[in-house]
Amino acid sequence: MAAVASASSKSKFHELLGDTLQTQDGTISVEKAVEGKKVVALYFSAHWCPPCKAFTPKLVEWYKKYAVEKEMELVFVSSDKGEREFGGYFSEMPWKALPFSDRERKEALSQKFKVKGIPSLIFLDGEGNTLTTDGRMIFQLDPKMESVASWSNPKKMVLESVGSFVNADDSKVDAADYLGKSEYIGLLYSASWCGPC
Repeated sequence: MAAVASASSKSKFHELLGDTLQTQDGTISVEKAVEGKKVVALYFSAHWCPPCKAFTPKLVEWYKKYAVEKEMELVFVSSDKGEREFGGYFSEMPWKALPFSDRERKEALSQKFKVKGIPSLIFLDGEGNTLTTDGRMIFQLDPKMESVASWSNPKKMVLESVGSFVNADDSKVDAADYLGKSEYIGLLYSASWCGPC
């Protein structure tokens, strides 16, 4: 299980997120926000991004259902273009946010976690170590947050969820056999009745 945020991790989160985070009611110290948390998620998103607008309500529902029980916190890292847009979008979220004015820290976080597109979800453990940069995939594979210890290997989680593949000759292959054989594995979702397929 992920480590709970401790005194030593406080300085790591302080280094990542600064002194304070924004809440719906004002501000909270970073130390207090992560205290006792086993998972801290960074949510890179923006109001102008259609996939973000579709994903955020699902994430809100997930957070409300599991955050307290799983001892997690989520921090919105905004890619909005202005404070007004940020404020309107953040008002829909029940979690914390990196202050919009801290654009330098937002850019540093994007670079550190190699965020190339949004929405993006990064999971850290209670010590501030990266569990996975593929949080959106984890969100789909482990919606009840039952496999936190496996989050650092999402490819393994995908293959375990698939179970097995069927070859053209109808023979079965254990999906886990593909682990370590190639860096990337693509899954094609298709059907014979689908015209575009």
